Amino acid sequence: KKKKKKTATGHYFYPRYSDQRHTVSFVFNWKLGKNWQLFGKYFYGSGFPYTPMIFDRTSMHFVPGAIHSCYLPSYERLDLRILKNFELSRFSLTFYFEMINLTNHNNIIAYQHYGFNKDGTISKQGKRLLPITPNVGLSLIFNK
Repeated sequence: KKKKKKTATGHYFYPRYSDQRHTVSFVFNWKLGKNWQLFGKYFYGSGFPYTPMIFDRTSMHFVPGAIHSCYLPSYERLDLRILKNFELSRFSLTFYFEMINLTNHNNIIAYQHYGFNKDGTISKQGKRLLPITPNVGLSLIFNK
């Protein structure tokens, strides 16, 4: 958790909602043989800040806590795509199969549905981005 910092003028600084401290990405393309290719993308990013909900005992409701005082878990994703090109007389045809988030990392974009655990601590449900997702595609390009 980060504490808010006060300036000499009495104003407060908060982390930006886009304050992602670390990002790393790798991309590769590997030719497997005649008209076959393998593409890969890997991305890691540390979590973005968010404003947590806290329980206000006076109103008996959850209310926003300190602005951007907590960070979401890290984001991690590995995508792989294999494709096959077919060169025909009047057009080019490309067929591909890909897997998005191949590691099935639990990427949280926000928290929702706050409540209480049996031990009295606050629980929250993460809103997840894409799980492992297969895709199939076809691209058709007409030649002159």
